[in-house]
Amino acid sequence: MSEREHTVRTMAPSEVEAVIAANRLPELRENLKRLNRRAEKHGVQPFSLQVGEYGHTFLEDRSEGYGVHLRTVRVTLKGTAFALGDYTVMASLNHKDAQYFAAPGYAIPTRYLQCEPSCDHCSTQKRRTQTYLLADPSGDVKHVGSTCVEEFTGHRVEHALAATSMYTEFAALIDAMIGEEPEAGGRMQGPGFPTLPFLALVSQCIRKDGWVSSAQASANRENGASPTESTAKCALDALSKLQDPDDPAAMACLEPVDVQTATSALEHAREFYRALAEQNTMQDFDANMWATCRFDRVSEKQIGLAAFVVRKYINEVVQPARDRSRNSEYQGTVSQRSEFTLQLEKKIPLDGYFGERCLHIFSDLSGNKFTWVASRPTDLEVGKTYIGKGTVKKHEERHDVKQTVLSRLSATELTSPEPTSNVDESPSP
Repeated sequence: MSEREHTVRTMAPSEVEAVIAANRLPELRENLKRLNRRAEKHGVQPFSLQVGEYGHTFLEDRSEGYGVHLRTVRVTLKGTAFALGDYTVMASLNHKDAQYFAAPGYAIPTRYLQCEPSCDHCSTQKRRTQTYLLADPSGDVKHVGSTCVEEFTGHRVEHALAATSMYTEFAALIDAMIGEEPEAGGRMQGPGFPTLPFLALVSQCIRKDGWVSSAQASANRENGASPTESTAKCALDALSKLQDPDDPAAMACLEPVDVQTATSALEHAREFYRALAEQNTMQDFDANMWATCRFDRVSEKQIGLAAFVVRKYINEVVQPARDRSRNSEYQGTVSQRSEFTLQLEKKIPLDGYFGERCLHIFSDLSGNKFTWVASRPTDLEVGKTYIGKGTVKKHEERHDVKQTVLSRLSATELTSPEPTSNVDESPSP
């Protein structure tokens, strides 16, 4: 390391304004106290904190749909920056749990996805859980252990914001929620869960209730609606009820359609993220998905990402295949009751002024699209075929697709291998 990087340097006074999680304010004050002790030691003017207005914000996770309302506060930090170097934290690497987090806009070099937890600063080999990628002003990246970051980078007013942001609080809340889930069955302790049975149960939950994010589940609980659990939580609860999830015989208890969906989804995800890992860089979300798909087990912190594997497959493979092969036309006569042979494609929970409802999306053997909004949850399952009798409420076009909107639908599961044709019960002219 050069002489310049070892010398304490003071720079022009700086001011940083940020919005943080309100309950992290005491932690911010403690961080400032520590920085001010070091500032005094180096003869630098102390940092100051000004607390502004409070507010609220909603944050959610892309992968699984976790969401939460947070109370926030606007803070202003003032002080004279002093530093040992000009390095910026670009990414953090958790070598124990294979989790990756990057600064906005930064793609992680893929050579770090399976690297040793070494440190370019102290050049010592240790069993480190956390390391960081630090970039100097020219863009050169150094791989530094967590215990060396402070010495390596120095101190700026922004450092007081560490572990106080809304996103840090959001991540802590998600960890807390996920950490509570394995206790349900009492069998989920240890190094994680078998991936394939879990994905099969995710498929089962999607067939039954559609995809339910944690944000949607939370809103349902607040409004007395259902489902009250996210798809990931539903699948984990079901996994805990299996006598031995690690026993290959456990797969025999699951529906073949779900096992096939899980197998295909995992193969699809592995192929996709394996190809990304062969490139020079990856976004942190993709790196975490790559780590989740690599092995035949998932950890507690990966269940949301693992559930996303099935959703990704349905959205990218199953649904486009259906859409490409079908040309929908209007069916039946408006205001008349008709009988249709319908396959359920999606169930989407709805919540609004009319209370708890559920949107059902069907198609018939010719690919014609139908929709029906039930006033309450139903036991209809995605992928199954039904003989449905309902009133044609209207014909409408959404996203350039003609849809027949039904009301007052009664549906009976089709057991005959040869379904009947759609019958229009409107009066003869």
